[in-house]
Amino acid sequence: MSHLTKAFFILCFSLPGLQKVEIKKHTTMFWRHQQNKPESYLSTIEAIYYFMREYHDLFEMTPYTGQYDDLLFLFKFMYRKIRFEYEKGKVLKAYENRPK
Repeated sequence: MSHLTKAFFILCFSLPGLQKVEIKKHTTMFWRHQQNKPESYLSTIEAIYYFMREYHDLFEMTPYTGQYDDLLFLFKFMYRKIRFEYEKGKVLKAYENRPK
């Protein structure tokens, strides 16, 4: 376990009264292999994006017009770059082990 992971767990357990939220299930587009994790196991930026979208839909009085889409700009850039590298017949490990 890395020092950052240990610090995260210490912080989490030291804040037991912190309110938690649960977002709807979404299928990840993350390119990195996440062994033994379901397709709904989102990357951090995906989780933040979907949280903001759901929050907006529930509590804002205006229709959604793409205000949070820029959060995924770098994610989309890296996704396309990595997919391009593997286009020549190779399948990303993250996708070859997913249940069909």
